[in-house]
Amino acid sequence: VISGGLELNHCTGLESLPNDLVVGSYLNLNGCRKLGELPQDLKVGGSIHASGCTALKSLPAGLMVNGTLNLNNCTALESLPAGLRVNGVLSLVNCTSLKSLPQDLVVGGYLELKGCTGLGELPQDLNVTGQIYR
Repeated sequence: VISGGLELNHCTGLESLPNDLVVGSYLNLNGCRKLGELPQDLKVGGSIHASGCTALKSLPAGLMVNGTLNLNNCTALESLPAGLRVNGVLSLVNCTSLKSLPQDLVVGGYLELKGCTGLGELPQDLNVTGQIYR
C-alpha cells in the first residue's frame, strides 16, 4: 500500500507489478516498455499514466480509474476489459492494435482515439460524458 503517488516512468526493465497493488494517488508508468500487464485487483486513487508501454497487452477486469487513464502509444494493447470505468479522460492515441471497445465502457471525461487504426465501429451504447476524438 502506497499512500501517495508512485513514479516508475522509464523503468525500461520493469516487466510486472505486484498483485493487489494499492496506490493512494497516481501511478505513472510512462515508457515502461517491457510491462506486459497491470495486476489484478489494482487500486489507484487518482490517474494512471502508462503512455509508451509498448508491451502492455491487457488491463485487469473491472478496473476503475478515478482520474485520467492515459494509454497513448501502447501499441500491443488489443482490447479493454469489460467493466472498465474511467471518471476522467481516457486517452488511447496510437493504440494501433486496439480492435474494439467494451460495450459497458464508461468514461466521465472525453475519449481520445486518434491513430487507433485497428479500431472498428464503436459500441452503440458507449457511455462517454465528453467528446469523442477519432
